Amino acid sequence: MAGKKTRTIGLVINEIDANYYNDVVGVIERKLKQYNHSLLIALTGFEVDNQIHYVKLFLQKRVDGLIIKSDNNDLFSEKLQKMRGFPDIPVVLLGKPVPGIELNVIENDDLHAMRLVIDHLTDLGHKNIFFIGDKISQTRKLLFLKLLQEKGVQADNSLVREGNERFELGGYLRMSELLTENGGNFAVVAHYDSMANGAMKAVYEKNLRVPENVSITGFDNIQESEYYCVPLTTVEFPNTEIGSLAVQMLFEEIKKGNRSFKKNILLKPRLVIRESTCSVG
Repeated sequence: MAGKKTRTIGLVINEIDANYYNDVVGVIERKLKQYNHSLLIALTGFEVDNQIHYVKLFLQKRVDGLIIKSDNNDLFSEKLQKMRGFPDIPVVLLGKPVPGIELNVIENDDLHAMRLVIDHLTDLGHKNIFFIGDKISQTRKLLFLKLLQEKGVQADNSLVREGNERFELGGYLRMSELLTENGGNFAVVAHYDSMANGAMKAVYEKNLRVPENVSITGFDNIQESEYYCVPLTTVEFPNTEIGSLAVQMLFEEIKKGNRSFKKNILLKPRLVIRESTCSVG
């Protein structure tokens, strides 16, 4: 098999349940067809050992290139650094760079995304702002606390509600907790859109209204968010561009055989303001 092309690309991702993964995977698969390549997908379930296992497996399968979704996990970076011969094929990392390893990297500007939300809510006059999320990913929670502190708010985990439940159920349960503890008259930053949708249900079950009693924001701008019972203010990431760029960067290396120059691309999100947020008073 040495030197021969298998016309396959390996994709190592956490899941396909969330809308982000659906969007990115769909674009990657369509673009690969244009290059007459097939896609092999490995689902890691957010486990670092699984990520490393599938990276090694795809290398053994001699795929022509790899796309890896990273969760900015230090342990994952450490294990990649220790992997002998990695990378000996073209690789695109979706996430932050791995120190000491030259890789093509595409990352969303998560700090800018959270700043868009926090600035929007504080500009509307909100002073009581909470974060609801699940325990799988901590990046947005930490950025939420960091940016509130920059605004002069005493930000700690008392402003965070998180649990093992995900998607609409997680949003519903976490918002129910907040309403029981605080009544209303606050704003919520939801980890992602479907969680925000569940949060809205909890608000209306308490005979309160969005945004009059609780302003709610999300992330991802999934197609459904415009059609929630109250259209959702949310952050849109360029998921289509992520998938297209990943394939393009892979095949620049595959075709040219020149792997000395690496690209690091930071993509900017945008805030989509709808009816789920309003000014205080």
